[in-house]
Amino acid sequence: MKQFGLFDGETSLYDLAGTVYEPLMLKEHFRCVPEIIDFSSFDSYDGQISALRGSNTAKVFPALAEYRVENGQYDSQTKTNEAEAQAIGALIYGMTQTKEYDGLTIGVITMISSNRQEQLILNEISKHISTDEMEKRRIVVGRSSSFQG
Repeated sequence: MKQFGLFDGETSLYDLAGTVYEPLMLKEHFRCVPEIIDFSSFDSYDGQISALRGSNTAKVFPALAEYRVENGQYDSQTKTNEAEAQAIGALIYGMTQTKEYDGLTIGVITMISSNRQEQLILNEISKHISTDEMEKRRIVVGRSSSFQG
C-alpha cells in the first residue's frame, strides 16, 4: 500500500483541513481584559486579536502583573523550575491574605509543558494554604489548554 505524506502519525485534522480550506482566525476576544489577551495576541497571532472587554471591568487592578523570578532555572531532565514554583506559592499566599482578592478564584498558567511543573506548583501552594482554602478559591494550575472553553 502506498503511503501518502498527508496521512502519517504527525498529521493533525487541522493539517488536513488546511489543504482544502482557507484558515479562519479569531480577531476578537470577549472574555479577558486586554492586559491578559494581549500576551497571546502578540505571542501567537502577530497582535491581530482585539479584546472586546475593557480594562475597567477587572475586579483587581492591575489585572496582570509581571514578576521576574530571580535565579529561576529550568531543569530539562525533570522538566521543572523549582524557584518559579516556590515564588508562585508565595505570591498566591500573599494574594489570599489581601482583601482585594477575597471571594476570587485563582488560576495559574504555567508555560512549562509538564505535569511535573503543575504538581510542583500545587505542592508549593499547599505549603502556604490549607486544602479548604484551595478548594474555596478553586485554585487551578495548568497549561493554557486547561483554561480553554
